[in-house]
Formats: sequence, structure tokens, C-alpha cells
Amino acid sequence: MFDKSMDKQIEDWLKELGLVASRPPQAKEFFHVVATPPQGGPTISVVRVNDSSKFYIIAMGIGIHPSHVSALMALNREERIKFIIDLQLEALRYGVDFVALPPNQEIPNVIQVSKPIFIDGLTANEFINTLLNVRNAGVSIMLKFTQRFGPYEPQQQTSLKYT
Repeated sequence: MFDKSMDKQIEDWLKELGLVASRPPQAKEFFHVVATPPQGGPTISVVRVNDSSKFYIIAMGIGIHPSHVSALMALNREERIKFIIDLQLEALRYGVDFVALPPNQEIPNVIQVSKPIFIDGLTANEFINTLLNVRNAGVSIMLKFTQRFGPYEPQQQTSLKYT
């Protein structure tokens, strides 16, 4: 079992970066903090699965907008596979793992980029560099979707009037 003081240190580092650190109430992991810029933007999770875990997982989930999912479906199979491989290569450039969800499907609904980081000897610089690599990989993947398919179209808001 590891000293919980590193969990507190992680939260302190996130706050020092100006991020809002919160613990999701539905989280089942031993330690799970979600970090969000105060003005909004990409969120990053820092997770320690159980109290004996020797590492944190820094992760970013990217929900693929339905209009981009439709655009992916419209590509021929060869182009679609090439695009997904390009996304995987982009993650590798940042040194992070890439998982497309649901698994074993050609068209993902969610992409997760992540990187484990060992607790033993963890420094603020190592933590921040890993956090930024995960975030930058995620943002880069989002930009690849926008570059290829254009900005997503926001859902039209309709109001119902009762007469």
C-alpha cells in the first residue's frame, strides 16, 4: 500500500496549474480526479485503480461527434482505416496509448489517449510533462477530425410551445 500523500500532491499540482480538480461521485477507482481548465476545454483524468497501485493513469476521453461518426461511415473502408491509423500514429508521436471504443469496431464513438506514470520518485515536472503530452495528443486528434471533416455542426435547439 502506498502513502496517500502523493494523491494529495497530484491534486495540489493540478490546482497550481490553474485547473479545477474534482472527484467524480460515480468513480469506482481508489483515486480519480478530473482536471478541467476554469474556462472550459479538454478534461483530463488522473486515476489510481486501487490503494496498492504503483502508478497513476493519466487519460483523456474524446467523444466523437455524431456528424464526424457519420462522415467516417461515408468514407470507403480503405480511407477510413487509413484515417484511424493516422490517429494512432499521432498518439504515438506524443508517446501515449490509443484506444478506440467500442473495441473491435471500424468506427469508434470514443477515443481514449492515456499514459501510465509510476508513483515512485514522481516529480512535478514528470507529472506535468505527462499530463501535457496526453492533453496535447487528445487535442491533436480532435483537430485531425476537424481538419478532415470540418467543424461539427451543433445540434439545433428547438423549443416546444404548448397551446
